[in-house]
Amino acid sequence: MFDELTNEDNYNKIPIKPVAEALPEIVGKINKDEYHMIIDSGSQATIMSEKYYNEIKEKSVQEILELPVTNLSIIGVTGIRSKKIDKQVMIEVEIENKLFQINFLVVKAVNLGIILGCDFLREHNATIDFEHGRIKLELDNEVLNVEFSESNYESEDIVNGIKLIRCNYINTLVSEDELKNSWNNIEFLCKTQTENMKDKHNDEKDKQILEILKHCEVKENEDLNKLKNILIKNQDIFSDEPGCIKNYEAKLNITNEKPFVGRSYPIPYSKREGVRKEIENMLKGDIIEESDSPYSNPLVCVRKEIENMLKGDII
Repeated sequence: MFDELTNEDNYNKIPIKPVAEALPEIVGKINKDEYHMIIDSGSQATIMSEKYYNEIKEKSVQEILELPVTNLSIIGVTGIRSKKIDKQVMIEVEIENKLFQINFLVVKAVNLGIILGCDFLREHNATIDFEHGRIKLELDNEVLNVEFSESNYESEDIVNGIKLIRCNYINTLVSEDELKNSWNNIEFLCKTQTENMKDKHNDEKDKQILEILKHCEVKENEDLNKLKNILIKNQDIFSDEPGCIKNYEAKLNITNEKPFVGRSYPIPYSKREGVRKEIENMLKGDIIEESDSPYSNPLVCVRKEIENMLKGDII
């Protein structure tokens, strides 16, 4: 690996590409006014901020069709907590001299104006061409090539919690001696960090063992040492952390490959912190893992008050 780092030929073959400034946008006209619309294939819905909608509604000559929405919330652009959606509207948008009838979810407290999501992109069989800076849309059996417009938003306004740090590229290589010293420092830091993590884990185990010995009825030193050795040898058994079943496998017989979509059970805000802690504990204990699977496993979370036990958020 060190030879690869010091080989100058490897660096010459690596193309340096600029970081994208922002999400792609196109311009559309509503009531003859131009609006920048962000193309976001990661958004399930096409949305419009309430501020934009009120502005468009005030200028509109024709009455805008409003439809009520029930049992629908949105999360992501609104921050950590979900926001209830109670309105969707159909608005005529002119793109490349063609009229699109677009359904928008009206969202409160959104910094961005208009986002064209997956529903719009799918409906018009969209193809995003980053190489040429355009998007292909289909309307009435006609293909439109719409050029991206210059961004109206800064990257930090679009991405919540992620900030791009601009770096200047240096095309010269450091000397081999300097790189060796840096490599040795990296190896030392990694080794030290790993040892510190092991020591921290062992300290927690030792505290648990000492706590058991402290409350046991054995008083003789020889017997205490024997008990201590047994506890150390089988420390995984006496741990407070839940363990995993290693000798058995569970098989799920699925009749077909169609994902099961179960009923959604929203978690009340008062219980979300407890649920979050339990999920973190189960992730830490390798009981569950993060997944992007389309299969749904709906759970009802109930807080349990257990007497004569340590109090906590037991879900």
